[in-house]
Amino acid sequence: EQVTAALTKLLSEEKGATFTLGEPTQSDAGVVYNNVSIKSSDGGETTVGVVTFANPTVEGGTLSADSILAEHVTGTDKGATFTASSREIAAPVFTGKEEGNRMDAVSITGISMSQDGKAPVTIDSANLDLSDFAADVPHAIDISVEGIEVDPAAVDEGGQLATQLKAMGYDKLTLGFYGSGSLDEASGDLALSEITIAGTDLGTITLAGTFGGLTT
Repeated sequence: EQVTAALTKLLSEEKGATFTLGEPTQSDAGVVYNNVSIKSSDGGETTVGVVTFANPTVEGGTLSADSILAEHVTGTDKGATFTASSREIAAPVFTGKEEGNRMDAVSITGISMSQDGKAPVTIDSANLDLSDFAADVPHAIDISVEGIEVDPAAVDEGGQLATQLKAMGYDKLTLGFYGSGSLDEASGDLALSEITIAGTDLGTITLAGTFGGLTT
């Protein structure tokens, strides 16, 4: 009941949103909710087949857990559809306030993104790891996205690039993206030590750089 009350309060923070949690059950994996639905005020909707909170804790208005695993995720918004086999958040802390929120990692598998009239983009997995926290702000960031499968015709409105790639034998592109960096909170600079974009039979590009103005 404490988990449900805290989760209800957190979801209620978004104005105009409605949600259905269903009756929670307790299993060896943790507290489990089935057939979760969240509708935003702008008409978007997210449904989740199963949500599992591993070892959840409620203190005051703060909800934390070892992990939150969402399975069979579907999101729709203005003609766009997003699906994922699973989305897992490691060591989440949600306070319902601007400060004090954090998570150590996010992992999403079996991703598909599509818009009306266009072929979907599929992704095997996407992972974000956050570390070196100071006052709940991560100063080290690692990201990897693997198995990005793209139909060039779906993203090339003019069609010239898709035609050239097809002539070269590339009906579809399979890409991967990897990056790591560190955040200087005082200056707002995100220094990227490595950004690597790799494609099957296409080679690899590795870049480095700095983005400024990310904090205020």
